[in-house]
Amino acid sequence: MIRLILFLLLALSLPASGQTPSDTIPLRLAHGLLVIPVQIDGQEHNFILDTGMTRSMVGTHLLSEADAQPDSLRTMDAAGRITHQPIFRFNNLQIGNRQIHPLDVMPLPLEGTVWQCLDAEGFLGNDALQGLMLTIDTQAGHVILSESRKQPKTMKKYAVPMKWGEYGVPYIEVQVGKLTMHETLFDTGSTSLFTPTEYSFRQLQTRFNPSEWGGKITDATTGSETIALGGAAPQDSLWRVEFPQWQLGQTAFTGVSSVAGGQAPISHIGAPLTRYGKIILDYPKEKFYFIPYGQGPVQVTPMHDFQVQYADGRLFVGLVWPHSQAYAQGVRPGMRVTEADGQPLDNDLCRLIHLLDRKGRCTLTLEGEGKSIQMDYYAE
Repeated sequence: MIRLILFLLLALSLPASGQTPSDTIPLRLAHGLLVIPVQIDGQEHNFILDTGMTRSMVGTHLLSEADAQPDSLRTMDAAGRITHQPIFRFNNLQIGNRQIHPLDVMPLPLEGTVWQCLDAEGFLGNDALQGLMLTIDTQAGHVILSESRKQPKTMKKYAVPMKWGEYGVPYIEVQVGKLTMHETLFDTGSTSLFTPTEYSFRQLQTRFNPSEWGGKITDATTGSETIALGGAAPQDSLWRVEFPQWQLGQTAFTGVSSVAGGQAPISHIGAPLTRYGKIILDYPKEKFYFIPYGQGPVQVTPMHDFQVQYADGRLFVGLVWPHSQAYAQGVRPGMRVTEADGQPLDNDLCRLIHLLDRKGRCTLTLEGEGKSIQMDYYAE
């Protein structure tokens, strides 16, 4: 009888036939992005989880180590020109206990890029997540990969309407005042909470009464706000916009500030969303859930008054908002960032990022126009 009971208990604890148990994978935040471990041929490497990327990217140094098979991808640009992009096939990539194969990835030169500062060796895109359910829980410090499953009725209040884009990327709905933006990319490869494109922003301005979208422009400037693969993005006309009425599903957010304009090809919601709640992205069922960590409206962290940038081997102020406290205290675009907490930076972006990730905030020394200014600066 005892043996029979033990057998029944064991049987109940095992997954049903054909099912794969969930994989809980440690997660760390680096420069506002989500970094998880993956295994390639049994060796562990850190990858950035990027739901806005259609195809995973791997550092070129790993291609030979993993004996990846070269191939090419036929693509067409906006002018109708046919090009062939190099890709490599990985047959031994693993996330947790889950084997992902085969996976065609694009090569990513890492030398001299910001991604080296994050100890990241690649980007894990949507192609590696198809057919799975992804749960992101920064409060618990992990992501979970599991089979798709029906959620209980109590989860309905956390649902956010979504659909898949042409290339398998997730688009979710965001409420801006009384208006609905239907195609907003959920992109964990972005360090901005909400970035409307210049086109979307112009539509809000020209087609709708301010009372409908509930926002207002509080500042405008020309500068560089984001860091791309090769360094600072080109300077552009940018607007600082406040959205007092901003909502995902039934969850309201307060204090949402956005930078409108710039080079972004589509409006997107980025990795900072994961600070404020658990996210479930069910690929097969086309479901998206946002479960806030607290009760009531979500209070969002204020935006920087100025932005540190890196290009051509130097750290500098990429932009400063003219109506901000930082501008009033003398911060100007182009000023050199020379020290952090009194220690020389020597134009070392990695040193600054590691300090911010470790401490959350530091005091920067900015020099230019014949003056030296100390300003507080916090992590993304």
